Amino acid sequence: MFYLAKLKFSCQYIKYFEANYHIIAYTQLDKIDYQRYYSGDNVRRESVTEHKRMYKCFKYEVSTKCFVLTKIKEVIKKTQIMERITYLSHCGYAVTLDDVILVFDYLHDPSHSLKHILERNPDKPVVFFISHMLVNNNHFNPGTFEIAQNHRKVYVVSNSVPAMYIPSTLEVQGVSHGDVVEDLPGHVSVKVYGTPDKNHNKGVCFMVTTSDGKKIFHGGHLNEWDLPDETSKNEARNDDEKFRVIVDRIAQENPVVDVAMFAVDPRISLDFARGARILAEKIKIKDFFPMAVDGDFKEAFDFSSYLPAGTNGHAMRAPGESIEL
Repeated sequence: MFYLAKLKFSCQYIKYFEANYHIIAYTQLDKIDYQRYYSGDNVRRESVTEHKRMYKCFKYEVSTKCFVLTKIKEVIKKTQIMERITYLSHCGYAVTLDDVILVFDYLHDPSHSLKHILERNPDKPVVFFISHMLVNNNHFNPGTFEIAQNHRKVYVVSNSVPAMYIPSTLEVQGVSHGDVVEDLPGHVSVKVYGTPDKNHNKGVCFMVTTSDGKKIFHGGHLNEWDLPDETSKNEARNDDEKFRVIVDRIAQENPVVDVAMFAVDPRISLDFARGARILAEKIKIKDFFPMAVDGDFKEAFDFSSYLPAGTNGHAMRAPGESIEL
């Protein structure tokens, strides 16, 4: 693999001064040195004119190289923007971008992966996303507010999290279905969508747009929650309709998603991957990361059974596993 990120080039500049037939040109591009000095008292006007022409050609050549290298630098930035996705636990993921760290539904960090990410990136700001806190409380840990003390950090928090858990000194944006939060650190923005579960009706899911337009979706508690012991047939039918409405809305606004993190929980029902299958049918997903697997790997990681061709499924079994995209 060719790593564009390893390409390095020094700053470029051209300085010139013309007075009394003096011409000075200087550049640091590709170690080219070009310098001319002529005095009108000693050099014929024809020679000065010729060297002016040569200098213009030289300046054009350098400007062209500067343009090409600038384009290469833009390509490098685009290839670097999605650096690494790290599985923390349950539904928790950390996404390390070029200029910001995104943390979704932090619950535990048994491998200390997030700690290491923060230590390796001391100057990067952090955006924490919390999708809900109701019933089983497996998407929220109050200790989230104590993380990244030495970083600038912003919290995008579902309004289902009671204010009593949120320190008043922090930069927090409470959100509900339909909200849009812009100008987050790293020039990212987020659109917030709802979830159909009657027990988590204030829960949300997040569609993040990065500075270069990439889409990162975290499903939070969005799914067809057909729990055998808790959901009647009528409730399951209603939840299915609500789920499809939400997914249709997401798909209409985001037909292509670069990264999707979505619950594939064998506890739901025999057709536990139904929600993921519907999501992947409606939205073209490039890279899919299952959540809430918690040990039931064999079925949850059988991606061919519910993901279409063209979508890459990533099996994250142990906390701390990560992948570069």
